[in-house]
Amino acid sequence: MMSHASYRQGSRNCPDCGRAMPVQILVSGAGWYIGRTCERCGPWDRISSRYWGSRREAEAALAEGDFDDRANAVENEGLIGDD
Repeated sequence: MMSHASYRQGSRNCPDCGRAMPVQILVSGAGWYIGRTCERCGPWDRISSRYWGSRREAEAALAEGDFDDRANAVENEGLIGDD
């Protein structure tokens, strides 16, 4: 499993346009989550397995590494073991 430190520091490039997609706090109808989005192509993945009720809670979880990841999610395929 990829470490939380790797998530905080990591960035992937969008497979469609090549832009960097850093790990960040994002929001959807379900709440705030940790994930990646491409500025040009839109949301790419959700790293956290849960949603938070506020941006502040999600930021704290990311900063402290206090979240369960979705390492086995389809969009994270190929990242396992990339520490």
